[in-house]
Amino acid sequence: MLATCGGADGRAHISTWNTALLEERSVVTYDGAPAQQIALLPHNLAITVGANDDTLRVWDLARNHLIQKDSDREQAIGSMVVSPDGNQVAVGRLDGSIEIGHIRPSGKIENYGGHHRKG
Repeated sequence: MLATCGGADGRAHISTWNTALLEERSVVTYDGAPAQQIALLPHNLAITVGANDDTLRVWDLARNHLIQKDSDREQAIGSMVVSPDGNQVAVGRLDGSIEIGHIRPSGKIENYGGHHRKG
């Protein structure tokens, strides 16, 4: 499976693709900044980071449903990476801080921001 993200005019979308058949599987649309980064997780979940904002979203792609939205931080996200096993996410913010969270099988992120390092 492959995922793409983008959007315009206040609407954003995430598309997943069946690479064997070269066809689109699902599309999630929402109001807000288009995602600039996306990571696929086990169990048909995805994490997206909004373009130039401070919003991290976790999606259930099978149900077209937002599981978690975190926009309580003051600094925008510059980068995001998910561990190969899909159990952790690290987020780099534009102020140089790094936050790490544990991804539960339900898609919820726990202890997000629990590890904070500046510099």
